[in-house]
Amino acid sequence: MRRVPASLADLRPVRDVRGQGHLYAVELAPGLLWPLMQEAEKRDVFFYPFTGAGGHPRSEGAVVAPALTSTAEDIDFLTSALCGAVSARTKPSTAGGRGQPT
Repeated sequence: MRRVPASLADLRPVRDVRGQGHLYAVELAPGLLWPLMQEAEKRDVFFYPFTGAGGHPRSEGAVVAPALTSTAEDIDFLTSALCGAVSARTKPSTAGGRGQPT
């Protein structure tokens, strides 16, 4: 599942990606989690949400946990859906930088 961190690296709302094997947590900018979950549902995928981790400000994000028998195509589908859901909930920045959560 090495593609997940690389695919998300350029998306500004993604604060951190950490994990190993088939299990990854994607920390998101505040306020993006539930819109992301709605967008992911439109893409027929579900990620496990987490909130309240860490100190102040509290972090929130999604855990990507596909089946251990997932194929490379399955992982590509999940990665594409996650990146698409984050991008769909991000508007372009007027300052020429990366986008901000909508």
